[in-house]
Amino acid sequence: MLVHVATRHCLPYQYLSLPMISIAKAQSIVEKHQPAPRVTKRSLDEVQGLWLAEDVTAPEPMPSFDNSAMDGYAVRLPDDGDPIQDPFPVLGEAQAGAPFDGTVGPGQAVKISTGAVVPEGAERVIRIEDTDGGEEQVRLHDAGKPQDNIRFEGEEVAVGDGIAAAGEKITPPLLGRLASLGVSRGPVFEPPTVAVLSTGSELVDADADLQPGQIRNSNRYVLTSLLEELGAEVGRVVSVPDKRDDTVEAIDQAAATADLVLVTGGVSVGPHDHVKGAAEEVGFERQFWKVKQKPGKPLFFATRDDTLLFGLPGNPFSAAINAVVYAGPIIRQCLAHPQPDGRQIAGRMAEPYERRKAKRAKYLLVRVEKREEGEAILSVPAKQNSHMLAGLHESDGFVLAPVGQKRIEPSKQLSVTLFPWCEEQGLPSGV
Repeated sequence: MLVHVATRHCLPYQYLSLPMISIAKAQSIVEKHQPAPRVTKRSLDEVQGLWLAEDVTAPEPMPSFDNSAMDGYAVRLPDDGDPIQDPFPVLGEAQAGAPFDGTVGPGQAVKISTGAVVPEGAERVIRIEDTDGGEEQVRLHDAGKPQDNIRFEGEEVAVGDGIAAAGEKITPPLLGRLASLGVSRGPVFEPPTVAVLSTGSELVDADADLQPGQIRNSNRYVLTSLLEELGAEVGRVVSVPDKRDDTVEAIDQAAATADLVLVTGGVSVGPHDHVKGAAEEVGFERQFWKVKQKPGKPLFFATRDDTLLFGLPGNPFSAAINAVVYAGPIIRQCLAHPQPDGRQIAGRMAEPYERRKAKRAKYLLVRVEKREEGEAILSVPAKQNSHMLAGLHESDGFVLAPVGQKRIEPSKQLSVTLFPWCEEQGLPSGV
């Protein structure tokens, strides 16, 4: 047992000799472990925002019966006589959900409400304002035309008509169409379940009274809301103190029920950084550690069977950008999202940007200020340090400055990746 404990404590230091890998290499490794999309059927209450996995055809017509488009009278004009001068006896009433049980003959009428079944024999509906509104008999001011104000069975959708295609996002209007046609369960790509573990004995809840040395756990809220934006289902959300046994137990329990585990903090080589060793102890196999990027260098990626684990740095900006760049595409590809790497737009800097060192690729936060000639004009928020959330909050996305590039000129066209929470928001000038 003593030997086992000593080995566990030494494990992090074995990582010191590992070289940093490039962003492209890290992304390639992650992509090799991309899980295949899973198809499921879910109730309409659970499919908003997901993507259809199969084509959907209409199992019934819409409308499902001939119905009135107006409040008024369902009539059949007389075979002879004057429909304006001669009154129509009113046989009864057809209400929405309560059809008239009978047949309308020549020169007869049935009072009818919008949406009610058009009675057998009636060949038009006269608006109530085009009549005298009689109860036992009614006079028409305008006889209208055949089929006036009737919505016919199947005129919108016939049985077998295509409603939506595989790969289409389920929007509120599509939900309505599915419900109206009796499709109560939608065939969708199943969202992956993601667990979020925040490590750090200094972490407390957002509403805690801070004691010396404590910080509030912002990563929990950043990551869980990000996961929801991406379409994942958030599973276990746990705070873990910097204790080896607690970290081992938390990772093992999270991995038992999640497709993807995100752990923040504890991925460096200090004496209280237990994530890498704890993950390996419960069966995860390291795929890489440390990426040549800023921020977020000490990124850890490991796999156990079909479960993937990312050890993210504890600094908020570092954790968030790694989650967007590496975990985001996994989630979106599971959902068959048409833009798994995020929405990209063309842009250029409003002013030159320069950095002192360029030994690592840099994720540079940018804000879209306006649009000129099809390009977004970008500013650079001032506070971009890895421990800061201000820059993340004040930006719309990021550009990647590669290794060796110290200066970005306004003349250079850039590819801007929008953050998931900005993709569908109204950016300046419709960017």
